[in-house]
Amino acid sequence: MYEIVPFIANHVPEFAIGVTSSLLAGYIIGALHLRRTYRHKYKAAIQSFTKEMGKVIDSAYSNCTEGQASARLIKSEGRSIVSVRNNFGNTLSALREVLNSEIDRLEKEIEELERNLDDNKRREDVKETISVLKKTWKTKSIQAEIALRRLLAEIGLKEI
Repeated sequence: MYEIVPFIANHVPEFAIGVTSSLLAGYIIGALHLRRTYRHKYKAAIQSFTKEMGKVIDSAYSNCTEGQASARLIKSEGRSIVSVRNNFGNTLSALREVLNSEIDRLEKEIEELERNLDDNKRREDVKETISVLKKTWKTKSIQAEIALRRLLAEIGLKEI
C-alpha cells in the first residue's frame, strides 16, 4: 500500500497529461458533432422554402397545363403560389424582391380573372405567368437561397 503512493506521486504529470488529453479530445469531438448538426439544420432551413415553393409552382404548372383547366382551378393554383409567398410576410423583404416580378403579376392577373371567370384571355395570362415561373424557378431559387442566407445572417444565425 505504501508503494502505491510514491508511484502515484512520481507519475502525477503523466496522469495530468492523460486526463487533459482525454478531456480535450472529447471537447473537440463534441464540437465537431455540434458543428455538423448545425450545418445540416442551416442547409435544411435554406432549402426548405425553395423546395416547398418549387412544389407549389410545379403543381400549379401541371394542373393548369393539362387539358382544358377551368378558370376556378387556374385561379386556385395561382392563388396558392401567391399565398405561399405572402405567408412569409415582411420579414423576408430580400426574398420578396427576388420573387416580386412574376408573382406580383400573377396576383394581379388572378384578381382580374376573379372579376370574370369566363374571360379566356385572363385565364391564358395566368397560365402564361405560371409557365414563366416554372421556366425561371431554377435561377430564382438560387437567388432566393442567397436572400435567405442574408436573412439568416441578419437574425444572427450564421453558418459555422
